[in-house]
Amino acid sequence: SRNGRWRKLAGILVETAPVTSPVTPSQPAVGVVIGVGLNLGPVHRDADPEVVHRAISLAELVEDDAGSIPPNVELFTALLKRLPVWTDRLRTDPLAFMRDYRGRCSTLFREVTVQLGDGPFVGVAQEVTDEGELVVHRGGLRRVISAGDVVLSPETS
Repeated sequence: SRNGRWRKLAGILVETAPVTSPVTPSQPAVGVVIGVGLNLGPVHRDADPEVVHRAISLAELVEDDAGSIPPNVELFTALLKRLPVWTDRLRTDPLAFMRDYRGRCSTLFREVTVQLGDGPFVGVAQEVTDEGELVVHRGGLRRVISAGDVVLSPETS
């Protein structure tokens, strides 16, 4: 949070894709591609104003007193060194990992808009399950979201 509002630094994109197995090429299979995006440099000022309002970069957070920013290679190397700590923890104790995640998740108990294949769904993010699904409530409706673009509603961001 900077200036009292949350801004997005990174995101995770998960997509399925058809793959051909070298072992069983005649049997169709589905693979999963996981991407992690990290905003290294500031968002260009001419970008969509909503994106500029919601985004922040690592450069904006770590620049030193002289205004210099570590090179992207150093930032990426630091990320790669820290990532195995979390992936190992997820692998060895997934319930503790998810408890920690829920404790740090700034989306919980806030109004969100989830972009889904059947259109947007607006509600309050109430929990993240141990499986990583987001549970969103609207009125008496409880919806479990396993995939979708989740954005804090403008009045809560």
